[in-house]
Parts: sequence; structure tokens; C-alpha cells
Amino acid sequence: MPGRPERGKIRVTHLVTDLARGGAEVFLHRLVTAQQDEIQHRVISLTSEGELGPQIRAAGVEVEALSLTGAAGAPFALMRLLSMFRANTPAVLMTWLYHADFLGTLAAALGPRTKLVWNIRCADMDLSKYGYVSRGLPHVLARLSRLPAVVVANSDAGRHIHEHYGYGPRRWEILPNGFNTQIFRPDPAQRSKTRATLGIDQDAQVVGLFARFDPMKDHATFLSAAELVAKARPDVLFLLAGRGTDGTAFDRLVGERGALRTRLILLGERLDIPALMTATDIAVCSSLTEGFPNTIGEAMASGVPCVSTTVGDAASLIGDTGGLVPKAEAAALAHKLEEFLEIAPQARAALGAAARRRIEEKFSLQAVVARYAGLFRELA
Repeated sequence: MPGRPERGKIRVTHLVTDLARGGAEVFLHRLVTAQQDEIQHRVISLTSEGELGPQIRAAGVEVEALSLTGAAGAPFALMRLLSMFRANTPAVLMTWLYHADFLGTLAAALGPRTKLVWNIRCADMDLSKYGYVSRGLPHVLARLSRLPAVVVANSDAGRHIHEHYGYGPRRWEILPNGFNTQIFRPDPAQRSKTRATLGIDQDAQVVGLFARFDPMKDHATFLSAAELVAKARPDVLFLLAGRGTDGTAFDRLVGERGALRTRLILLGERLDIPALMTATDIAVCSSLTEGFPNTIGEAMASGVPCVSTTVGDAASLIGDTGGLVPKAEAAALAHKLEEFLEIAPQARAALGAAARRRIEEKFSLQAVVARYAGLFRELA
């Protein structure tokens, strides 16, 4: 039962900064709710349960939230963590994101003996766009990086940038994201249904961007590229889904792009991303930084060819099934989108099929979950 040690199972606690819907949090959700007979997972959020906490609990996994709201509350959160660990000591403590890495390291050092693992989910972040604590933490953690038994990264790019920060752990493990090919899959009937629901003509060409509104996702460059494409291609629509894409701040970013406004479908945060993926013809990642972009893997599993900036391990994920462009270059992104829009539908469908095969062969959720389970078994 959740909350109590189960005989014969390896107890793994995951400490994460929050459980809002983001790339790291979504993969954590997938990992702990996948079928793993020998692992008993528990998830602790430093802040709130967010959107994903109730979903994780509904799958039978214990979820706790420490309600941390600022640095002043950190000592209290640490004391609660220590109390939790004494009541139910995990064999492995895996921390996700910088704030959880720091507090989790203190808890592992002061509490009952447990194997500490950091899980790095980002690559070349522009830290100047974040608060002073977030800017400083990677450099503090670099000094502590010999303490974890293992530092996991979801991309080679993430490992390299953190080595540049000064990370020198005892051991690195590269464990990429995995994708559920049963949930994300081509579905012509769902494509027609979703398009009809959204009022999209069945013959229209749709470019999709699935990302929360955040500086690192670089919606500004995407919109500039979309404006260029819209002027050249009157048959193209742009579908955007993600937290904040339907808000006033995003509306200000769209600004006076009058010709583009009528071609934008702004959906905000959605839970039906698999269905929305099927409705698109090309998926885009315009990010300035990613480790291993979930949105690209999900689109590929859905049979949708992708165009991405050269962030993180996007190149090794996409292979020869999509296109790559430099970061923050709207003209290059527009040119590559037009290039893919010019491809005949049958040829684009073949690219999408190749993209799905690549996910099935190299990045399936089942295979990645098995690798995590193997690491937990080894450490326990």
C-alpha cells in the first residue's frame, strides 16, 4: 500500500521542485506510474502537488507536498524531509531539478543512510533569465557533486554543460527520456475528429508548437518565423498549446502581427496533447535550451516530422527524420518550415513513419524505465 514499505520492494523516493506540468515533471510521472513490480516509488514536491500530483496519486503512488514558498521556509522543509525519511527510509533518493538537488543533498547527509542520485534535466540554460537563487545553485551544486552516488543526465548535452559548471561526480549515467508509443501514435480518425473540434479544415497544413510560455522556449522567435511563413503560405495554420499561451502576456508578445493573428490557434494548457499531436503536420521545438526535448519525442511517436533548434540532444533524437536550425534565428526556422511544407503529403507521411520507428527502436518508455529500474536495483 502507498505510504508503507512493501516487503521485497526497493523503496525509491523522488524529490522534485514542483509538480506543475513541465518536461521533467511529465517524465517523472511516466516513470513512477509505469509497471515496475520490484520498485515502490514515493514522490515529494518541495512546493505543491500541482497538476500532476493528483494524477500520480491516482495511479497508486504516494505523493507528499512540503508547501515551500521561499528560501526562508527551507529549514522547515528540511526538518519535514528528515522526519519523513526516518519514518520510511528510502533505499534510493533521486532528486529532480536544482532546488531539490540542494535540499535533498542536505537531507541525505543529515538523515538515515540512503543512496543519493541527482537527475539533471536541462542543458544550456540562460541562467540570467532566472532569480539569483536559481542562478547560483548550479555553481553551488558543482562543489557538492561528489556527494551523490550517481548523477543521471537525460542528455549528453546536459552532462557536458554541467561539467563546464564544474560538476565532477563519482559517476555519470545518461538515461534519455522514454515515450509511450501506445499513447502517442498516428491515428487518422483522431486527427479528423480533433481538427473538426478545433474548426480546422481537414486539408489545411498545421504547424504545432507544444510548450509552456517561458523565456527558454523562445516563442518570440517562433512567432517571427510563423509570420514569415504566413506571408508566403496562406494555407498554413499555427497551433500552440502550453501553459500561458492563451494569456495576456502572450497576447502582448503577438503584438501587432495582424496578419498572423488570424492564423494562430492558441489553446493554453491542455491535457489532450496526444490528440492535438495527431492534428499537426509538422511539430516545432524553438527552445533556447533543452536537455532531451519531450515534445519532439512525443511528436515523432505520433508520426509527425519535427523541426527543432539545435538544443540538447535534439539532433541524436531526430536523426534523419526531421530538420535542425540554429537557435534564435527566425529566418532559418521559417526557411526550414517552408522546406518541409513543400514536401508532398506522401513523402511527409513517410518521414513521420520513420520518426515513429526511431522512437520505437531507440527511445521507448518501456526500455528507459527498465534502465532506471536496473540502476535502482544496483544501488539498493
